[in-house]
Amino acid sequence: MAKQSITQSAFLYLDTQPLLFHYALAMVTVTAALLATLYTPVIGERTAFMLFFFAIIQSTFWLGRNPGICAIVLSLIAINTFILFPIWASVPYDAFILNAGFSILSVVIIATTNLHRRSTTALWKSQKRYSEIVESARDAIITIDANHKLFWCSI
Repeated sequence: MAKQSITQSAFLYLDTQPLLFHYALAMVTVTAALLATLYTPVIGERTAFMLFFFAIIQSTFWLGRNPGICAIVLSLIAINTFILFPIWASVPYDAFILNAGFSILSVVIIATTNLHRRSTTALWKSQKRYSEIVESARDAIITIDANHKLFWCSI
């Protein structure tokens, strides 16, 4: 049987955990982004958005689409409460534009990251199935590619 990579093992482990665990980890990633934003003096408002995007990407890639959506909501709450609150009072239109842009980009990030996650998982399952077929075969396996070239594997 083919050996799993660390990433595959992490996917399998996280997929077996309850949904509450997934949402808790999404909350932890957003909290880490918020703490890094608040307590790192070099990071300004623009970079804060990048850290929250990173939290959303990580939540979606490792935990799935719904925890990624949860990370978007938590990120919006954190950004508006801790970073954009003064802007809301003085220039609400700018804060609205920042929120709209953040939300649209976050949805695009979730869609692409979730697509990548699903295709990666499907590829791993296909590779596992292929290796199981090859390992369990008692005779030679002959395959033909799109150019009608013959490939064979003797067991």
